[in-house]
Amino acid sequence: MTGGAASAAHGLGQRGPVQAMPIVAMALVVLLFGVFLWVLHRSEREEETLTLIKDVLWVEQNLHFQLTSEEEKLQYLAESLGREDTTPVNYSVMARHIVTVNPAIQRVVRLDPQGRPVRSEPPVDDGPALDDAFGPSPRADAFLIARSSGRRAYSAPYRLGAADTAFEIVIPIFRGEEFAGALAGVLSIDALLTHHVPWWFAQRYQLEVIDPYGAVLGTKSRIAMPEPRRSHVVPFDPPGHGLALVATLHQLSGNLGRNILIAAIFALTVSALWSLWAVRRHIARRIRAEEALRAEHAFRKAMEDSLTVGMRARDLDGRIIYVKPAFCRMVGWSAEELVGPGRSCPIGCPRIWSTPKRSSAPCWPATRRPTASSCVSAGPTASGSTR
Repeated sequence: MTGGAASAAHGLGQRGPVQAMPIVAMALVVLLFGVFLWVLHRSEREEETLTLIKDVLWVEQNLHFQLTSEEEKLQYLAESLGREDTTPVNYSVMARHIVTVNPAIQRVVRLDPQGRPVRSEPPVDDGPALDDAFGPSPRADAFLIARSSGRRAYSAPYRLGAADTAFEIVIPIFRGEEFAGALAGVLSIDALLTHHVPWWFAQRYQLEVIDPYGAVLGTKSRIAMPEPRRSHVVPFDPPGHGLALVATLHQLSGNLGRNILIAAIFALTVSALWSLWAVRRHIARRIRAEEALRAEHAFRKAMEDSLTVGMRARDLDGRIIYVKPAFCRMVGWSAEELVGPGRSCPIGCPRIWSTPKRSSAPCWPATRRPTASSCVSAGPTASGSTR
């Protein structure tokens, strides 16, 4: 390989990192885009978690407000029973009104000073068969706490029927300073969640009430969760006794527009990388072709320069456009002086200039005069090419 080909190959080696820069840039763009998507996904998850926590706290406060409202109604009825002028008929009317306007309250039970049921609205068989079917009734403990403290007390949850769970609010009744019994309001957990948890919350989350052992006592939605999902737990106090609210996030539909945008960006990135690879392959083929052409040209020129036959080429106007080094040595002129405008040679003999370049010496060496075989003139052909 000649010096020009070697320098060209060296230049190609220098262009390697430059040609790799677009691919590296595209790879960095894809990497940064992936990092951006990861950060965006993480930010969305954190935002959803914060929203879940705020919504659960809001529901807990709303249920607490509803229970406080139920307490006030039952407290008012208990104070009415503490007065001498309240008749059983008046009690039945007021108790029935409380049950009617408050769907979470299943019934109101009046208890005597020993904690035995005296009257129930609506009337039910409130004997041991109901409360003690799944173990001792927790009403007794709440009754003792209310009688000793003089304040309302919540009972532990117990089974109400076959598919419901309830707890009671026990409010003491006093006539003057004398303890005259208590008033118990039976609240259904399912009814409490059904009527006091808004629809938008149920649309996004599944709300459950669990006991300290993780058993579900009530739920807003009966949709089965096929896989573990994000949830948040807050204490449900009142009623306390280790109850907790568990909100689980439903599987939301994916953002179709964003997914399409991400897919389009990735497709464009892959297309750009493929285009860069195709261009690089095309450039590599051209570079190899140019190297082969340079090598072929250098070989042909070396073969021509090694011959002692003088040769020149003329265009249609008779101007010299090419001379061999052997021709230059024969006439004593350099290629720069022979080739160009104003230099013409109408005849084949080299002695054509009126003033030779070297006047002190003949144009030809004394020992060798130009012959027909040593001086070849390539003139224009009919088509304008040289021969």
